[in-house]
Amino acid sequence: MNSLAKWLLCAGSIVIGVLSQPVQAQHLNASGSPCRDQVVTSDLARCLGNALAAADTSLSSTYERIKKALEKRGIAGDITNLVQSEQAWTQFRDSTCGAEYLLYGSGSGGPSARFACLEAQTRVRESDLLTAYSSILEKWGT
Repeated sequence: MNSLAKWLLCAGSIVIGVLSQPVQAQHLNASGSPCRDQVVTSDLARCLGNALAAADTSLSSTYERIKKALEKRGIAGDITNLVQSEQAWTQFRDSTCGAEYLLYGSGSGGPSARFACLEAQTRVRESDLLTAYSSILEKWGT
């Protein structure tokens, strides 16, 4: 067997090995995922959609509480910094979850993976905001 044939055989084996592995986005399987027990794709998508809506509502409430506390604090630039960080986080979240969606190509798991990622990232963002602004909320929050 010549070297080109050996190379093609080796490369083909690697490609087949990689493609035969199931792609599982980590957010779908994370311990904190609220929909880990769902097995039917439509049920999973519905569950994740509801979980994302709840996480988004909670994040929005926390964000507004922080904004009000910063307004009471009255230091120039506080709210601008918060808004800019939220915009940067939104870009990060969308890019990260878009990449996770693309792991599935055109498969039916892509939308659920994206919803799971968005939900998980939203919960993490709220936790991060609460950690970063805890002293402001304690002193100036309502």
